[in-house]
Amino acid sequence: MAEKDDITALYNEAIMGFEALLDDVKSEQPPEQPLACRAGCDHCCYQPEITVTAVETFRLAEFITENFDATEVAALINALEQEAEDVTQPSWPLAPCSLLKDGHCSVYQVRPLACRGFNAYVMSDCEDARQDRNAHAKVRY
Repeated sequence: MAEKDDITALYNEAIMGFEALLDDVKSEQPPEQPLACRAGCDHCCYQPEITVTAVETFRLAEFITENFDATEVAALINALEQEAEDVTQPSWPLAPCSLLKDGHCSVYQVRPLACRGFNAYVMSDCEDARQDRNAHAKVRY
């Protein structure tokens, strides 16, 4: 059980550090306008890939084990296996993240740092990036 507690503690420490860094940046360089991100907006959940650390992976697995039922876990494993086969070149339109459910992140509380970093001032930037099939388009954030 100590391993699970250690992983959770490492994850929480990383998230707290990330949030503190964001707070510092916001106080030193206040946002030019409010963020457009809101519940139900899932444009950033269509990426060719998201890099996660080992600690984030273990924390996601822990969260999924605690909060998903067996059917949901089986469906997730199937979706991830399918994605692994199609890894060579992103196809368009990009498929949604396997953890996206009805337009909402099913692991929002423990989402990876990369996902926490997606923040946009103008939602149309995100919409345009998806419509233009440009996963690396400039989004003001």
